[in-house]
This record gives sequence, C-alpha cells and structure tokens, in this order.
Amino acid sequence: MSEAKFNDQWVQLIHGLIQKSPPNGLNDVVEGCRQLVAPAKVPDELVYRSCADFREKLITAVNLPESSGAGIGMICETGRAGSRAQKVVAYHDQKHEDQLFCVDQETGAVAAVT
Repeated sequence: MSEAKFNDQWVQLIHGLIQKSPPNGLNDVVEGCRQLVAPAKVPDELVYRSCADFREKLITAVNLPESSGAGIGMICETGRAGSRAQKVVAYHDQKHEDQLFCVDQETGAVAAVT
C-alpha cells in the first residue's frame, strides 16, 4: 500500500499553524498538523523549516553542555550557520565566536557543540 501524496496547498497552512504555536506547545501543534493531513505525510523539510522559523523568531535560549563553557546559546536568524530545511541546524555561539552549537529543530534539543 502506497502512502498518500502530500498536497502542496497545505504548505502555507501548516507553516502558519506551526508559527502560531503557543509557548511549549510546538510538539503538539506539529503532531496535530501531521494528523490533519493524514494519511499523507507532512514533508520533513517543511517541519524542520517551520520549527526553525518558530524558534528563531522567539530568539529561543537553549542550555549548552557544561563542557562547552558557553552556558546558554541563543537560537536566532542572525546566528544561523546552516540551512533551516535540515533536521539539525548549526548556530554560532555568541560568547565563543569560533564555536557552533547544533539544535534538533523538531525537539529543540542541543545535538552537539563543535
């Protein structure tokens, strides 16, 4: 049995719903969007880009591992060092210019510090 094709007419609505997620409600909204278009699958790139936009517009603070020496990293558009369309996106550490931290855009977890 093949998966239903995602209708591109959903793109703006899905992106808009994710952008309007309430604080701490991003995961629930993403899951609701997936249920909304089922049995089709929301493209991963759309989810990652929308989640990145959401976190960057809020200038989201994330706790970095103690080993990095940075403390807190800020997820913001000006600090992005990669494409928003990827699951894990790198951001420049504002305190240590030569250091990047990578964030899983769907979960908001710090995946690595380099």
